[in-house]
Amino acid sequence: MFRMLRPARLCTVLAPALALVGLAACASNEPRLDPESPAYLVRHGEFDEALSRARKAYQENPDDKRALKVYVIAAAINNMHRGRELTFSDRDEEAMDYFWRAKSLAPNAPEVDHWIQKTNEKIAERRLDEATDALVKSELELALELYRD
Repeated sequence: MFRMLRPARLCTVLAPALALVGLAACASNEPRLDPESPAYLVRHGEFDEALSRARKAYQENPDDKRALKVYVIAAAINNMHRGRELTFSDRDEEAMDYFWRAKSLAPNAPEVDHWIQKTNEKIAERRLDEATDALVKSELELALELYRD
């Protein structure tokens, strides 16, 4: 049902925003990224460390607009990663919280919309199955409640 995104693909999806902050190399094959940079860390699946470094850079210089943008993008990517991990563990309602956080940080990222839509569909299918099971068991009130959700 879901396609797994490699860290590089997730970075590519958010490339328009990354380009704004000078991190376009994250979405390319160029090996020139600084291994300490958030872009490098995202590319290598180190989402928490990327966010930590971006946060630290922003806190050290809160007037730096580029540092703020890097921090926001790192936070969006980190939220997407957490949401994906949760939905793969069938913790979809929790995952949606992270996807909506990512959406608030990267409102134009189509991959965020994709995961919100797919997870909503997964939740709806599960609730429909639960409602059908309740109906089969003659639990009509529960079935109606689940159908309404």
